[in-house]
Order: sequence, then structure tokens, then C-alpha cells
Amino acid sequence: MFDPPKEVLAAIDHITHVVYQMGQPQILYHSTPPTAGYLYQMLVLTGPEGCGKEDLAHRLCQEFGEYFGVGSV
Repeated sequence: MFDPPKEVLAAIDHITHVVYQMGQPQILYHSTPPTAGYLYQMLVLTGPEGCGKEDLAHRLCQEFGEYFGVGSV
């Protein structure tokens, strides 16, 4: 009771965050497809902090704006 296992604490923390997330308004970004059946390709840039992901995303949008857009930076 006073010293619960780490797994119990993690489960309680997860439940708290899930319930909080459910109460937040849902946001639709411009990249959201118009219907559930609409398919489009997505490029996800991953890497360590400071490796230039944001610069690459902006450069792709500048040079190939008709093919690329930024959903979240």
C-alpha cells in the first residue's frame, strides 16, 4: 500500500494520461485525409536532437513544396 511496485505506478500513470488525453479536444491538421479510405504517403524524419531534422523538413518544403508539407515540427 505504501510502497507499490514500479509496474503498478506505471499503470496508474498510464491510465491517468489516457483519461486526460480523452478529455482534450481533437485536432485535425491539414495533413489529415478527407476520408478514412483516402491513402497518402507520409515521410517521418527521426534522429537525435540537434541533427537537423527541422532544417531538412523546411528545405524539402521549400524545394519540393508541391510534394511535401510539414504536419508537426
